[in-house]
Amino acid sequence: MISPLSRYPGPLSARLGIPFWRFWHTLQGNYAPALYALHKQHGDVVRIGPTHLSFADPAAMNSIYSLSDGTSSKFRKSNFYRSFQVFKSHPSIFSERDPHQHSKRRRAVASAYSMNSLVKLEEYVEDVTELLLKRLDELVETQAVSTDGEKTKTKAIRLDPWFHYFAMDIVGELAFGQSFNLLHRGKDDERFLTGVLNLSQWGAVAGCLPLFSSWILWLFPRVTGQPGRSVIGDKTTSRIQTRYAEVQDNGGMAFRPDMLTKFMEARDPDTKEKLSMKQVLFTASSVMSAGSDTTATSLTIFFGYLLDNPPCYTKLRQEINDAADSGQLSSPVKYAKGAQLEYLQACIKEALRLSPPISMDLPRYVPSGGAIIGRNPKPIPAGATVGISPYVLHRNKEAFGSDAEIYRPERWLEGGEDGRKATERYNMTFGGGSRACIGKNISLMELSKIIPEILLSAEAWCDRWPWKERKTAVVPGKKLLVP
Repeated sequence: MISPLSRYPGPLSARLGIPFWRFWHTLQGNYAPALYALHKQHGDVVRIGPTHLSFADPAAMNSIYSLSDGTSSKFRKSNFYRSFQVFKSHPSIFSERDPHQHSKRRRAVASAYSMNSLVKLEEYVEDVTELLLKRLDELVETQAVSTDGEKTKTKAIRLDPWFHYFAMDIVGELAFGQSFNLLHRGKDDERFLTGVLNLSQWGAVAGCLPLFSSWILWLFPRVTGQPGRSVIGDKTTSRIQTRYAEVQDNGGMAFRPDMLTKFMEARDPDTKEKLSMKQVLFTASSVMSAGSDTTATSLTIFFGYLLDNPPCYTKLRQEINDAADSGQLSSPVKYAKGAQLEYLQACIKEALRLSPPISMDLPRYVPSGGAIIGRNPKPIPAGATVGISPYVLHRNKEAFGSDAEIYRPERWLEGGEDGRKATERYNMTFGGGSRACIGKNISLMELSKIIPEILLSAEAWCDRWPWKERKTAVVPGKKLLVP
């Protein structure tokens, strides 16, 4: 029987009905660039699996992820997302596929993720930020080498591990009661962070073969000796149990107004009952990737692009120095002040446009009755999987201009208010529609605070260097060397 998707071009394996292409390129860690190359070759719609289409048409974004009248999309998440669950039988907010359950769970804890709530927790972020800056200063000092008897030169320093320690410690402070102390120890000796990164990488690989995903995730730690999702579950369960015990010892009163307290006080929108300890645990686990791996990768990407574009680096340092000289900016940098630095925000958006932390297509099932998607005139049959990769869409010249493939932060500041809204319309850095990343504000707050702190504290520059992709298609982190 000929597939109704046979009219769409794509790799041979997809046309033969073999789900190989996505799996192979995800395993190789080059999924997003390979998908972009397919779209450049074949156009707006490409068949990348037996029942899977990838779209590059900007108009398809509204069709798949959200509706113009503000209602939720009828395109449900595919079973790809099950592979990212910390707890095998219990979906997180991120992996929950049922629209009603997702909406209910999100509403229950939405206030904890609001920027108004997060800025009240800045003191916890600032403590971790201060420790990161101290560690970076120590690194610079210990890596300094003598020239003619004086310390005048510094060996290359890898910053990306420290960004991961920083982001994970903040997640610990906000959602698990206390820091995980990775910055303090200077290493992931408990392999907890490694487990989180492995779940991102192998969750993506396993998700490409949903029928075998549980088997792949079970096999991975046993074959490689690397920690899997069990180490995450054990650590987070221990932290949540400790907090409940502390609250009980305190007469049932919360003693720390962090996100975890809000989770523990949240109520089910339907029953009005407080969330159970298990529900709190599953909710807190959602913060793990949204608030740690995504943030750390965003920092690495940001400084990589900035330092590889000296004029932009100079312009941003000038903006930050001027703000500091005028008294607008001081340490510790407050989110409200960092958010007012227009060029900083443009640099953040531009870096994440070109290398979005989640760069794979975000797969959805076509609803009953089929659908017309974007400008494609042919209806897509119900049950087919469709999606858009932020990496691909963000390079679309119709959406972002003729120079969409180059780093140019100024694009976010041009054209007045209307021009900015037009540029923002196709920004999928944090997903789209009702399923947009709930942890978006955590990352934005951290980036707006830590970047000015680093640039105020140190003269950082680097020669041009080839970025080495970490082998994952979901979070394409880079090694960041600052000489």
